[in-house]
Amino acid sequence: MTSESRQSEFFVAGGTLAPRVQSYVDRPADDELLRYASQGEFCYVLTPRQMGKSSLMVRTARRLEAQGVKTAIVDLTQIGTMEADTWYFDFLSELVRFFRISVDLEAWWEQKSTLGAPSRFRSFLRDVLLTEVDEQIVIFVDEIDFTLKLDFSDDFFAAIRSIYNSRSQEIDFNRISFVLLGVASPADLIKERGLTPFNIGKGVLLHDFELDDAGVLIDRLGTHYPGQGQSIFERIYFWTGGHPYLTQKVCHVIDMGDQQTWAAKEIDLAIAKLFLDKEASKESNLEFVRDRLLKSPKRRQLLTLYRRIYSGKAVIENSQSVEQNQLKLAGLIKSEDGTLEVRNKIYRAVFNLAWIKANTAIDWNRVVAVTAVGIIAIGLFVVGHNWWVGRQIDDAKLAFYQTTNSDKRLEQLSIIADPPRLWKTDDSYGFEAAELFYGLSGEEQRGLFRPEYGRHISQNTDDHIAVIEAIYGTLADVDGNNDNGVLLDEISGILEQSDPPGKTLQIKLEIDAWRRARKFVHEGDFQQAVKELDTAVSLNPLNPSTRFERAKAFIKLGEYEQALADLDQIVGLSQNLPVMTQTPTATMTSTPVPPTPQPMTEIPGATKTPGDIGHSPTEEITPSPQYPEGDPQPPADITFSSKFRTEGDIRSAVRILIEGNDEFVVFLAALPDNSYTNLRTLGLLPPTVVVQRSATPTRSSSRTPTRVSSPGPVNQGTELPPATPSQTPTLLTPDSTPEITSIESARTEVARAILTALPPEASRCSAFAGSGEIRYAVRLGDTLAGLAGRYSTDIFLIEARNCLTSDILFAGQLLILPLRLTPTPTITATFTPIFTPGLRPGQTPASAPTSQQVARYEFNVAVVGRCDRQSTGTWFEGRSYKSGQPSSGHSVVFSDAPDGPWITQPAVTGPHEGYPDWEIGYYSHTVSATSPIVGTWYVWIVDASGARISEIASWTSTGPGEGCNRAVVDFDSR
Repeated sequence: MTSESRQSEFFVAGGTLAPRVQSYVDRPADDELLRYASQGEFCYVLTPRQMGKSSLMVRTARRLEAQGVKTAIVDLTQIGTMEADTWYFDFLSELVRFFRISVDLEAWWEQKSTLGAPSRFRSFLRDVLLTEVDEQIVIFVDEIDFTLKLDFSDDFFAAIRSIYNSRSQEIDFNRISFVLLGVASPADLIKERGLTPFNIGKGVLLHDFELDDAGVLIDRLGTHYPGQGQSIFERIYFWTGGHPYLTQKVCHVIDMGDQQTWAAKEIDLAIAKLFLDKEASKESNLEFVRDRLLKSPKRRQLLTLYRRIYSGKAVIENSQSVEQNQLKLAGLIKSEDGTLEVRNKIYRAVFNLAWIKANTAIDWNRVVAVTAVGIIAIGLFVVGHNWWVGRQIDDAKLAFYQTTNSDKRLEQLSIIADPPRLWKTDDSYGFEAAELFYGLSGEEQRGLFRPEYGRHISQNTDDHIAVIEAIYGTLADVDGNNDNGVLLDEISGILEQSDPPGKTLQIKLEIDAWRRARKFVHEGDFQQAVKELDTAVSLNPLNPSTRFERAKAFIKLGEYEQALADLDQIVGLSQNLPVMTQTPTATMTSTPVPPTPQPMTEIPGATKTPGDIGHSPTEEITPSPQYPEGDPQPPADITFSSKFRTEGDIRSAVRILIEGNDEFVVFLAALPDNSYTNLRTLGLLPPTVVVQRSATPTRSSSRTPTRVSSPGPVNQGTELPPATPSQTPTLLTPDSTPEITSIESARTEVARAILTALPPEASRCSAFAGSGEIRYAVRLGDTLAGLAGRYSTDIFLIEARNCLTSDILFAGQLLILPLRLTPTPTITATFTPIFTPGLRPGQTPASAPTSQQVARYEFNVAVVGRCDRQSTGTWFEGRSYKSGQPSSGHSVVFSDAPDGPWITQPAVTGPHEGYPDWEIGYYSHTVSATSPIVGTWYVWIVDASGARISEIASWTSTGPGEGCNRAVVDFDSR
């Protein structure tokens, strides 16, 4: 027998094996797929390439035909990626050809032109195919991953799902079923999970050959090499592990050989030439595996995970892991008894440790090339140090992944959060530790801090502190549901057991005050919540989470200036993320007390905290409060996440908080332009509205103030004579409203009127806050001018109220700040928004109201990512976003970077063109880019200068070769 005849008759390496090919190896999947398809089930076979999917499909179709079932095979690579109408028409053309239907498809298609393409597809199956064919029908759709290139793939899968869902009403649909085959995961194929048919279908797993399954191959080798078939195949199987393509290819080479015998060493040499030689790098299967890893946007994560598996570490299979699924679809790994391992020894030899390192190694040539000649020695030392630190972190990450022991994980996380180094070069290490922490399951997260894991807590104190500092600043209660309260409890519990207590005392006091504040928020006592949060912030002024929750409480109390001060600080802190102070300072104090303080509700089992925040924290430790029964607690199995750990997270949370309160938004409109620079720089505050008043002030008073005060240094102006009981002026009234052209002068006039009515000095210097006043503890950096501007009062009024003899303030000093006059002079604000409900731009209402609700946009993201369409009306992550008062010139931009540059301007559809002069109503705005760049994409609202107003959406675009990215954003300002 010649080698040519042997090749044509038996082993086939690559491609679809025809039914007559004798080298086909039956596997359990053959009978499983046949059974499901015969029963009319929706089935899918999603595995790596060259696993025998197409061969399985052809054989199953032949077996179904033998049972009287009509089948069709539609190869999507033959249809292409054209427009939806053409694509569906070509798909149906394939069905007409396979089932030999006597229908003029083109004429029928035109008759149904009023229907969308998916509806015509469904109508054809029901009204034409099932009418013309009486038998059961199975449609095989091969290379289903080609739908990733379509921007209407979700509609196709939704149509298939609707057919199965309609079976109870339309009985004929029980006679038709689909089998989808390709290289993808269900999550890759469809973005809108509510439309996916995969959760109602049957997945068929296609495994490698078992040694006992390969009798047909052994017999063939034995025919050519008598007495050696078993030994030859066992050696081949040793290398291939039963991989269909690799096994067929090696068997083909052995079968084509001219030698009489094959020893193990000779088979090894043949395999080395096939797959390990330099020329073997072009081998199609190896090239596919390599490209799936190295061209992935998650390349580093994939290589890191693969290295763990390659090293023989126990990696438990997790079907929800994106990285594990990508390695499986590449064909590089498999699951064995729930543990992942390298697929076979050929892959292990090709994609070895040297290959892993070569594709993750540092490019030292580039580092040296960009180092300035004059500082090469220093530069190399710095690079070497950073590399050394990075190596420690990489090793710690590897050890972290390789263990399930909580103490060992804690140790590795502490190294990542605060690695040993000669100097602190970067603050991002805590962020990396937080990322790893949030990648754990809820049980694993809490396990790091539960007392039962603290058997050697004294030895682990430093580890706990490093990890706690890395994560606790990300635990802001953004949504107000206390979903991470249990985690704070666990952290507090572990700190209580720490030894020595001095190292953890400050953090313990901060967290306990924080937890008590949440308790008061839950009870609706926001005054006491602010008091507790004052304590927490004073212990660690750099924790953005406690400042954020205090700002929320201030807003509830209507103390908007104090809320804005905290939010401005938070945005400033977010610019240097991650922000975790190693040694929090407890010298900054702040104790605003409401005019009518309510007694603090005593928490069972807790020691009352002294009211003075300046109280030494060493006097006593407040025991951890216990929430009473009935308080909401997260489920025991919840996995904690954070909406407050990146700069984008924090800015988004601040924006939503600012724009979520109508009264707050109106208040913001009257702020001076030079206030809260961090918020204004980022466009987080709306444009300032000038406040104007008319008429001439009238005041009956025997005393005229001689000092004219404005925000500025405290030594400006002359001293105002103290008031006496005999001075009883007539206060300003709404009918005697002075003309004031600025916010500052308005405040000055109000302050003067208040000062005129102040009581004698004995009462005036009292430390007790009266009506319209708050008690304030001075913080580091405070000035009289700053306090006057922040609390809408005036410098001389603060001086007079507190009997100050010097403009020098000190931290912890208690001041009484008068806020407003009762009755307050009427200040009529003339708002000039771009549009008014019921009016066209530029029109003026008949009578201007005193206040006006600010219009806001709600952004409804209907389409996100890779030009894959979702159903209209689907909100991105189920949320709407509000941007505050609109402004002419706002536009939608699209970028592959969180800070720009913007790739495209929007294509706008709506009742009129352009963004200027937007009207109240509903619009749909599409932004798209034809760039195939993969990674994270962003859609923003920006103003005319390009400054960001609001991030609407972001998503990750995965997989090479994508033709475009698109987001369709609906605006509803009604």
